[in-house]
Amino acid sequence: MVRFNSRIYTLAVAMLAIGLLVGAGFSLSLVKLKADESKPPVTGGAMTPLIQPHEAVMPSATQLSSAFNAVSKAVQPVVVNINTSQKVRMQQGFQMFPFGDDFPFGFGNNSDRRDRQYKYDDRGNGDEGDSASMQQKSLGSGIIVDPRGYILTNYHVVEKADKIEVFLADVKKTITAKVVGKDKVSDLAVIKIDLDQGLPYARFGNSDETQVGDWVLAFGSPFNFPQTVTAGIISAKGRNIDGGPLENFIQTDASINPGNSGGPLVNMRGEVIGVNTAIVTPNQGNIGIGFAIPSNSAKSVMEQLINTGKVVRGWLGVSVQEVTPAMVRNFKLKDDKGAMIADVSDPKSPAAKAGLKTGDVIVEFNGTPIASRNKLVEIVTATDVGKKTVVKFYRDGKLQEADVTITERNLPDEQSETPEKREEHGRLGVSIDNLTPQMARRLRTNSEDGAVIMDIDPGSAADRAGLQQYDIIHEINRQPTKTAKDLTEAIKNTKSGDEILLSVERDGGSIFISVALD
Repeated sequence: MVRFNSRIYTLAVAMLAIGLLVGAGFSLSLVKLKADESKPPVTGGAMTPLIQPHEAVMPSATQLSSAFNAVSKAVQPVVVNINTSQKVRMQQGFQMFPFGDDFPFGFGNNSDRRDRQYKYDDRGNGDEGDSASMQQKSLGSGIIVDPRGYILTNYHVVEKADKIEVFLADVKKTITAKVVGKDKVSDLAVIKIDLDQGLPYARFGNSDETQVGDWVLAFGSPFNFPQTVTAGIISAKGRNIDGGPLENFIQTDASINPGNSGGPLVNMRGEVIGVNTAIVTPNQGNIGIGFAIPSNSAKSVMEQLINTGKVVRGWLGVSVQEVTPAMVRNFKLKDDKGAMIADVSDPKSPAAKAGLKTGDVIVEFNGTPIASRNKLVEIVTATDVGKKTVVKFYRDGKLQEADVTITERNLPDEQSETPEKREEHGRLGVSIDNLTPQMARRLRTNSEDGAVIMDIDPGSAADRAGLQQYDIIHEINRQPTKTAKDLTEAIKNTKSGDEILLSVERDGGSIFISVALD
């Protein structure tokens, strides 16, 4: 009996030990699972999704939340709030409309308005006549890209600023910044602040490796709320929203609003893969469509601005378009990858000298595969001027190659900023362009003609009368002004000191402004 009980006791002890071991193992597995859930999901690269399509298990809310938290903490120190001010003059008693639009950030009827407010400054300088000074204030965001204080932002954030102030959230300090360089075509600019300490700075990711559906976070100061983070996915790539020659935007549904301009769009490793620059909306509010400049394009422009203060772009001298299924059949192509040459624009262009022709499909440039029109434009413009490169292309179904020496590109938008390309009016003190269809879309006007004010000389007759940049002049002394030349001729026939009456379109409304010519 005793022996029997001893055996039972021994067996019971053994079973209890086994149970404790199993229980401990299970507990350890729970601890490990909880620990894993507290860590950001590990990915092998920007192209590696959180789960494979065939897997049934989705990442938990805890995992995703932890990842967002980790990325936010890593990125927020390099995101700054930018406030700018510009002194403008206006006629006493003239009614200004706050929070108006500002070219060139408007895209058709879908404009991202910069937050702006007007504040009267009645101190003046003694020679303003009956005009009063105002401070026009704008806000935006920026990305610290170098520990020496270089900050990347949008061109339209600092375009006409007299004063730029940068708020650093980490040290809770506001510092005055200076412009290092700016580029209207890419809508990018670099500013710099001087601080006695090294600054944290952003890491750039490879925007080419991002995929539609990837999680992204957008950072910035929407409506002047600094350090704001929103989440979404990449909705599309290679978007062209305004017909520009270099547009290749990343589209995202992460909430982007006025004040986000110049802030970073980052991947789940905390790398900058885009610079927030525009929203498309019919009512000035975010409806889920935002656009960012790809980091690969932004980085190239940024480096040139830091090193030389300007951007030099490569030029091939062709008009290109996407390859369609019909082209694949008719041009005996293997697939729809590549950029089809629609036209060789200049017989002296690099493409013409290399023997490239209309109908050729470029599939490789300087060793880089070309999958689309946008990719060719991006890589050509980033190529050093004078560099000899090899271009591979299909002609009549056969793969061929040619040596091309890239020259400097002059874009229409860049030319329009050069004063000698515009009509000049010394006595009025402005430079103007014709109202083109593209400019009309940007200015959100239904007008088909007119003269658009591009620049105003400080203290000029136009400045004293309260004319503003991007005003559209439709009449002078009740006579139609359909082109810049019409205005030029009318002013030539007016004596100095005479007053002229201008019919001006501004912010969708019409006003009359009287100007005493110098």
